[in-house]
Amino acid sequence: MGHGRLREDKTCDNCGYIVDKSYCSQCGQKNVETRQTFGALVAHFIEDFTHYDGAFWKTIKYLLFYPGRLTKEYLSGKRQKFVPPVKLYIFISFVTFFIAVSSIDDEGPDLSLDNTEANTEERYHLTINNKKIYTPQQLDSVHKTLPEDEKFNAFELWFEKKQLEKGRQLGEIDSSERGFLKEFVPLLPKVLFIYLPIFAFRLWVFHGKTRWYFFDHGIFTLHFYSFLLLSVTLLEIFLFILSIVLTDDIVDAITIILYFLNIIYAIFYLFKSRYNFYKEKIGMSLLKSFLLLLINIFCFFILFIIAAMYASYKI
Repeated sequence: MGHGRLREDKTCDNCGYIVDKSYCSQCGQKNVETRQTFGALVAHFIEDFTHYDGAFWKTIKYLLFYPGRLTKEYLSGKRQKFVPPVKLYIFISFVTFFIAVSSIDDEGPDLSLDNTEANTEERYHLTINNKKIYTPQQLDSVHKTLPEDEKFNAFELWFEKKQLEKGRQLGEIDSSERGFLKEFVPLLPKVLFIYLPIFAFRLWVFHGKTRWYFFDHGIFTLHFYSFLLLSVTLLEIFLFILSIVLTDDIVDAITIILYFLNIIYAIFYLFKSRYNFYKEKIGMSLLKSFLLLLINIFCFFILFIIAAMYASYKI
């Protein structure tokens, strides 16, 4: 859709370059009159909106249902038809974590100091072998006597000691969990952002250095993680809608099934997108994808533990 009357003056208003036809070959600005009618303004709005809308929905379709194709199309030079990878990742990341933060329950019991009922509750404690434990020292002592299969892992032991050190009342525990989530969830986009170049570096190590640039691996990484975030976001929106019309028990059962299916599809997506983009032999592609999957699960686990420990210190 064209809009705006062309100027008779062929000097570009933006950069001063001579315009051959409609658009300046130097900066790309259209050589139209700056003062336009209301109809031209409406036409301009419709053109920009439909262009972005078309690019956005086409990008989402390729991202969800055609593993690796979006990256191939983008790197082949067909970039005008799609949302740029960095903008796509930032937008999806913002929506994902905005929903996650918004879903944290802000409601709970009144835990202010003048709440007599809360202040008369018993302090937080653990009960192990019918013995109540109120201090980290007591926990250490009892923990040593437990059978190996009943002991806490390192993170659980550290976390429980932190709760005992703070000596909160039982009524405050729910509030503490919400506080932890409020600190932990906003850390996740930062953790993922830090991890993106690490994932791209691993792709660079796994593939031919002469055929692929690090930039190519970076685009593949942005698209893959945009897919992961988008799939989780769509799933959470769908489950929220279900929670309005169905009982909690049914929604819980559906949640388990859908998250399991989502994980299976994400694994398949990694294998398929790598195979379609890098065009390796199927056996080698499966082997490298499997190694990448194991490495990334391990690294994510370490990063999330670090983020969880940091969030625990902040509450």
